[in-house]
Amino acid sequence: MDVFFNEKELPKPRYEYVFFIDIMGTRNHMKKSVRETANYIFKLHAGIISAWREKPYKNVFVYPVMDGAYITSGSKENMINILLRVFRSLSEGFLKEINSSYLYLVRGSLSYGEVIHGHDVPYRASKAFEMSLGYKDEILLGSAMISAYDGERCAAPFGIYIDDSASRGKENRGGSFKPDWKWFEDETLKVKENIHRELSLKIQGYLESLKIEEHPLHYSSDRIEKHIQLTKEYFGV
Repeated sequence: MDVFFNEKELPKPRYEYVFFIDIMGTRNHMKKSVRETANYIFKLHAGIISAWREKPYKNVFVYPVMDGAYITSGSKENMINILLRVFRSLSEGFLKEINSSYLYLVRGSLSYGEVIHGHDVPYRASKAFEMSLGYKDEILLGSAMISAYDGERCAAPFGIYIDDSASRGKENRGGSFKPDWKWFEDETLKVKENIHRELSLKIQGYLESLKIEEHPLHYSSDRIEKHIQLTKEYFGV
């Protein structure tokens, strides 16, 4: 079969929020142990799926990508609800874990802009997809994906970076986020009191342990210090 796709069949892009979350240091984790890394990765996705199912969302979509995921929604309210549930679940799991070998850090970034969902692309655009129903539904395109992906590197461990595109006021049809919005301060969903303090101190302690050269996940002390500083700034502790 000839490889063919008719781009004229692409639907008009939607304007939505796009959130990208992933596990920090997956490359080093994977080199150390595939089994341990699989544990982190599947825990992350279990947390996302659980948050997705906890509330009857409308038009919230999740696109997994190995050690991370893209989450989309045209509604600020829906995006806040799922983000709070994801981060509440993952942070509580991090705080409860007593075995340092099972600890892992996540972070994410939120943007706003154009996206095209694979499930909106008609099958007539390519006969190949008619023979693999559901395959194209796992594909997401759009400039907002790039902004969310690029912004993730600016986030603190267990933090969310708010891209400029997500805080532009009236341009965002679903409502805008404040540039300094933090998930643990939002009152939409109750989280454990002082969770930000507990998280910050445990994250910093974990990062300090990575400075030891013998540590399996050891990496540059300069980068570790940067992550510690980002943690202190984000959580205020």
